[in-house]
Amino acid sequence: MSHRPAPPATTLTTVPAPPLLPMLMTMLMTLAATPALSTDWPDVSSPPTRSTIGKDDVVLIAGVGRSFVLPEIPGATDIATDWYRFFVDGRGVDVENAVLLRDGDVTKESLLAEAERLRARKKSKGAFWIVFVGHGAPNADGSDGLLLGVDVQPTIRSIQSRGLSQNELLRAAGATAKDGNVVAIFDACFSGVGSDGSGRPLVPGAQATLPVRRDASSMKATVLQASEEVAGPLPGHNRPAFSYLLLGASRGWGDDDGDGVVQLKEAFAWTKKALSVTVRDRSQVPTMRGDADVVLLKGARERGPQLTSVVAARLPPSPRPKPTSADADDDTDTFDRVSAEAAFARRRLAATSSGFVRGVYAAAVDEGQVLSAGEKLSPDAAKTVAEVAGKHTLAVAGGLGVGAGAALVGGIVGGGVGASVSGGVAADGAGAATAVAAGAVIGAIPGVLIGLVTWGVLSPSPEDDVRLAQARSDLAEAINVSERRRLGLDRK
Repeated sequence: MSHRPAPPATTLTTVPAPPLLPMLMTMLMTLAATPALSTDWPDVSSPPTRSTIGKDDVVLIAGVGRSFVLPEIPGATDIATDWYRFFVDGRGVDVENAVLLRDGDVTKESLLAEAERLRARKKSKGAFWIVFVGHGAPNADGSDGLLLGVDVQPTIRSIQSRGLSQNELLRAAGATAKDGNVVAIFDACFSGVGSDGSGRPLVPGAQATLPVRRDASSMKATVLQASEEVAGPLPGHNRPAFSYLLLGASRGWGDDDGDGVVQLKEAFAWTKKALSVTVRDRSQVPTMRGDADVVLLKGARERGPQLTSVVAARLPPSPRPKPTSADADDDTDTFDRVSAEAAFARRRLAATSSGFVRGVYAAAVDEGQVLSAGEKLSPDAAKTVAEVAGKHTLAVAGGLGVGAGAALVGGIVGGGVGASVSGGVAADGAGAATAVAAGAVIGAIPGVLIGLVTWGVLSPSPEDDVRLAQARSDLAEAINVSERRRLGLDRK
């Protein structure tokens, strides 16, 4: 009996694995040798070079990225926080003397209150620094710019009453005709358009006004503004352009002579140059007045990006607001509530003592059109408006008609009486004409009085007028509610 030989046992051959540590070292060395993208905008949120140059200073910083209604400004609160770190960790400002206000904290009242409080804490040799990043607008006569807090609405009346004048804030900080120890950085647009880079007017339907080009103030403050025309974001970066570039220049990017001391004139010159070569979708030219020799930082060695590399990289465009889609649900990415609110502000109906007006300019609206639009939304209110308004119309027409007829009859009769009287007492034509005219006027007076009485009898009662006012208000509210639902603002 033969036996087959057993098959050879399967042998597993182990291949030595390459050493892991040398591979990791090689990868790290390769990454280290690869130059960083020179087109990336550097981070400015880390603490800069530490100094004590600002130990006697006070600083007020405000950033409004998301207001109640105005367009969003991407990165506004982030860059405001970066400026706060620069002053506290870089210039050495005492944390008790530095105030950072963001979004909901920024109002006209809070800015003035904090400015006055910090003014009392500033030492005689120190400076008062102000940084504002948000929306701005011109005041009524164009002589000054207004800083807009979180609660400002996109209406001319709200902007003028709730906006804070630059000069008022500078005075609250202690700027006078003799003291110029206040430095203000305003990253806002004061031409009437938004600072979100969209180029749209802040007040829907209103044209952008002329930029603020004159300043009636005699205060010796140093003021830097983002633009005379349009301010906006930095291409390829989610930060407002002016405040970001100026902060980078203050950290050392703008140290033109390389001595480690950054003066305001150096930082401003670098910022202006960087804006001119990187921002191409708008005309943004910053301005500065006051003491240009102010020192921002000492011992500054930080180097910024090469502007030639930035230009050659063709950075993506600045962030833009989302497109409006009023019919989209609130929880979708395409719904733009800010634009929808702006559209409603243009259509908003308001009741007055004489009828209805619409929009931010209070344009008069034909009452018949309102009744036609609202008879299904609020039939009782529409019926009351038609009824009482009809009484007013009837009273005016009746009073004028009856009064005019009675006055005409009275005038004819009075003129005849005057003619007959003048025939016996007046020999010349002039005397006769005077007598006829006097008789006609005297005879017409009862007709006018009859017309007034008729108007009073036919006019609605005071109770009717109260009902009319309430009905007009109810009708306007019903139409506004329907309009907001149509725009997707108030869904059931």
